Amino acid sequence: MIPTLLLVSKNSISTSLLVASVFHQVYMFYKEILLDYVHHDITRKWVFIYFKILLIIMAKETVVYFDLF
Repeated sequence: MIPTLLLVSKNSISTSLLVASVFHQVYMFYKEILLDYVHHDITRKWVFIYFKILLIIMAKETVVYFDLF
C-alpha cells in the first residue's frame, strides 16, 4: 500500500499523512486481534504501548527514508 501511495501522491506532506493513516489502520487491525487473545489487563496495556512505539518508529523511518519532510 505504501509504495502505491508514494507514486500517487503529489507532495510530501500529503504522502506523510497517508503513511500515518496506513500505520493507524495497521494498529487498529492488530488491536482487535490482541483484544481477543490477550486477556490480562496489564499485559494488554503494555502490549499496546510497545506496539504503538513500534509503529511510530516504523512510520518515522518510512518518512525519513523516502525524504517526505
